[in-house]
Amino acid sequence: HALIELELLTLPNALQTGFSSVQNRSLLCNALISALEELHDLQQKPIPVDVSDGAATAAEDNTPLHSELLSYFILLHADEPQTMLTELARAPQAVQSHNATTRALHVCAAYGREDIAGFQRAASCCTILEVSCLLRLLPSVRAAALQQANSAYIAREAVPTAGLCPRLLLSDPADATRCAASHGLTHDP
Repeated sequence: HALIELELLTLPNALQTGFSSVQNRSLLCNALISALEELHDLQQKPIPVDVSDGAATAAEDNTPLHSELLSYFILLHADEPQTMLTELARAPQAVQSHNATTRALHVCAAYGREDIAGFQRAASCCTILEVSCLLRLLPSVRAAALQQANSAYIAREAVPTAGLCPRLLLSDPADATRCAASHGLTHDP
């Protein structure tokens, strides 16, 4: 889709300088901003009065593309609500209500509320490219899940590792143990 094309545009720079997740995200966001700006400019141009039905339909065909690109932008800025909402406000109503955009907004809403189960449900409805935009949120989602689990149990009561797996979006209890340890929680047999 469009995200893959944007990634390919940034590939030559990445190959020359080596991989950096921060630089990769920055280049991707800049490409998305440029593409969204072009789509916004296209929508601002008035349609001539004597336009045929085919040309009017072609102008409306940008909605799925615009929605897809906007959903990636929203997901990449889920932890920056002001940036995300500013771009969302610029989009036409048809783009705002499109499935791709609403999927992204459901994920962002669950993330903002620290609703781990809601985040998991919303993310499970996303496409693979949308999920790839969410990966950088996993450390903070997992930190919130661990903090919630820690608050739910009293100090003398151990949090069952197997019960943490679904909340941490992990399948292996050993991975859950390592994740908890990375967040400063110890594992006592």
